[in-house]
Amino acid sequence: IVEGDGLKKIVQVLEIHGKDDTCLQQAALSILLNTSDTPSYWVNDPDLIQKAMRVTTDISDDELSILQCDVLSNLLLLPNGREIAIIQSERIPKVLHQLLDSTSCQSISRLLSNTFISNPSQAWVFAEAGAVGVLSAVIASSNKELGPKCSALDTLYHLLANLGADDIENYIDNALIEHLLVSMRGENHIEEQDRVKVFRVANHLIMSECKVPYDKFLSEMCSVIQRSRNPSIQEQCCRIIHNIAVAARKADALISPIEPFCVLLELIDSNSTLDIVQTEACGAIHTLIVNSQEDIDLDLLEPVSTHLFGSVLEEKNGIDEKSIDILEEALAIVDVITERTVTSGETLSFTPDQIEVLVSLAFFAFDSDIPCEGVVATIMNIFQCVSCDETTAGALVEGGGIITIIDALQAFPEEIDIQILGCSIIARLCVESLQVQFACVESNGIETILGGMARFQNNKGLQSNACHAIAQLSVDEEARERMAAAGGLGIIASVKESFPEDEDLQNDASYLLKWLVG
Repeated sequence: IVEGDGLKKIVQVLEIHGKDDTCLQQAALSILLNTSDTPSYWVNDPDLIQKAMRVTTDISDDELSILQCDVLSNLLLLPNGREIAIIQSERIPKVLHQLLDSTSCQSISRLLSNTFISNPSQAWVFAEAGAVGVLSAVIASSNKELGPKCSALDTLYHLLANLGADDIENYIDNALIEHLLVSMRGENHIEEQDRVKVFRVANHLIMSECKVPYDKFLSEMCSVIQRSRNPSIQEQCCRIIHNIAVAARKADALISPIEPFCVLLELIDSNSTLDIVQTEACGAIHTLIVNSQEDIDLDLLEPVSTHLFGSVLEEKNGIDEKSIDILEEALAIVDVITERTVTSGETLSFTPDQIEVLVSLAFFAFDSDIPCEGVVATIMNIFQCVSCDETTAGALVEGGGIITIIDALQAFPEEIDIQILGCSIIARLCVESLQVQFACVESNGIETILGGMARFQNNKGLQSNACHAIAQLSVDEEARERMAAAGGLGIIASVKESFPEDEDLQNDASYLLKWLVG
């Protein structure tokens, strides 16, 4: 057939004589099916591929619909097939729409997959043709064959990804949501390693901000985490919980964080050597706290902070590429809980051991070969809250915190946030404590703070905090000599010049200048 130009003749006969002859259509389609899976038969004749697609889509016999779908699927996979399909971008979806009631979902799913990859910009055309419903039916089918389900999940993801956020909501329904939830449980004959594809679709729906039952997805994620021991699935579930918290906040939807807290903390414990799972779990907890529509009871948050010290922070004997992400996420949770405690007027519950852990982590960060500015900035922010409470401030000083803060200023001279926080903490800790003041002076605190003032002359926040810190260190003649030797007279004078309208800064700078000149 091939060597004798038979394909061209078959397509021509089908085009001219096959419109009303079912037997001829079936015979011709069978030949096209058996030859279209061999690219070498078609490689040099893209016009023939295009004609074959056209005559195939023209057939409207229900009994031939599966054969029709399979021929089109094969043709799309031929060399140039996908490029040629763009020409057919309106015809193929129409055929799909006609075949929905008469053709096996698996066949249509395969055709959808091959067609859509060729022309993703026409996503809405396929959606209008009922593609989402077809793919949903394949996912939910009782067929144990895994290939069609995985193909349907991939195609559904790409279809949704190429629809605008506003359009997606027009094509999803409760049936699709239920099919996804069931598939997440592994009840649709989808192997565990392939359930990641289900999570990818669900995650995209949530991130597109369509109205989905956030509480159902949240509960399902917690259930899956508890049942699965697959790190990839656990990681995906944590990411979805993170995105649910963000999306629910934007949609003003209420979700309860209590169950996720418990499940995620248990997950952190059970994966002590899998930093990626721990990182995603901590990130999800942090996002739940920050995006909660209701004020979460501090009695619930305090155990979360304590738990993280016991299961994450105290376990780190250094900072490397594997541990940096989990440390940043865990510290971010402790930071937000600490801030909320101080803001609410409640007493901080930091123990001396916990403060010692934070000091040790800061020193690890100073010595690390990888960038640790985020870790240090978060620790400094926690220390700022700690310095507001008399008891914890004393524990911070006793635990070597004041030296840690000065070392942080010296280790990250160009990080403005660290510089501002460090000066603020020094100013607070030095109030009415000669011991702390002398310790700061002996640790080159004056020179370090003046250096930051010189580098960031136009930053009002830094200059204000630095002036307060320097004022607390103006304790004796040695401090005056150190300040003068470090160029303090010119640096303080420049503050007055840079912020002439700020009365507080003018007063602070004037006080220091008077003290400096005796």
